[in-house]
Amino acid sequence: MNKSQLNFRPLSWLMAPVLSVALVACGGGGQDTILGSGGIAPVVVVPPTVTNVTPLRNATGVATNTKTITATFSQAMDSDTLTADSFTLACPAATPITGGTVSYLPASRMATLTLPAGTVLASGALCDAAITTAAKDSTGLALAKTFPWQFTTGKVADLTAPTVTNTLNAEGATTVAINTRVSATFSEALDPLSVDNTSYTLKQTATGEAVTGTTSYSGVDAVFIPSAPLLAGTQYTATIKSGATGVVDLAGNPLAKDYVWNWTTATSGDTTPPTVGVLNPAKLATDVCTNKTINATFSEPMDPLTLNNSTFTLKATSGAL
Repeated sequence: MNKSQLNFRPLSWLMAPVLSVALVACGGGGQDTILGSGGIAPVVVVPPTVTNVTPLRNATGVATNTKTITATFSQAMDSDTLTADSFTLACPAATPITGGTVSYLPASRMATLTLPAGTVLASGALCDAAITTAAKDSTGLALAKTFPWQFTTGKVADLTAPTVTNTLNAEGATTVAINTRVSATFSEALDPLSVDNTSYTLKQTATGEAVTGTTSYSGVDAVFIPSAPLLAGTQYTATIKSGATGVVDLAGNPLAKDYVWNWTTATSGDTTPPTVGVLNPAKLATDVCTNKTINATFSEPMDPLTLNNSTFTLKATSGAL
């Protein structure tokens, strides 16, 4: 059975009171199930796929001073295979930009191509980016085929500072689960390499004691994941820093000032599973347009790193999609 290659675009996981995610078909061949023989159970081999990119596919008005572009994968990748040869950019098209560096963040399964210092993209240019089949997952399995995408630059540089538009948990909240993750949504995509334990911190408000944990980044969401449950009935202060050691957008613009918010934990953790509520199209709907975006709404905010082509799938029940 063939499945289409899908570009998965999760919306912010912090949209209250519910979260919607969308699955968008973007063409291209899929992967086949490889069957065993001689009585051996079927073995499914699933090559990695690119699930999200920045700038987005067919984006327009991309800033000429863009410093980084990113690609997120469906599964853990071999960082040694993510290089300037397997992650490329030509801007304008057919004019390769060389000398960049590629970094990989395992927690987010995200590769970042950082352009050479001083690079200014051509104004009003159609640019070609690509992840080639030289990119392999942690088991050595390569992309089934090269993943290309295009975007068009604007006429001016981006000089606007990013802002925090939403947080989990809310300022002043008093019943936060002790097993919470701490997240912030931004007004635009960030340079993933700027989201780390220096730029994003969590501390006990009263004592100033830092909480140990890890950071991850997806879409426009930065997430701090404590390494252990937090103390019950305790106020915490989360800080996202500005300046030289703070978060920056894809053009290198920092926050205008530190973003700080406080909240207090409850006496226990959250053990209630989320549920799927509204579906669009509805179950068993007919006459759905062929370019329909598929949406699912959840009962509570979701971890964006768990929403990908493996956990949210689309296939034809008859014929090939």
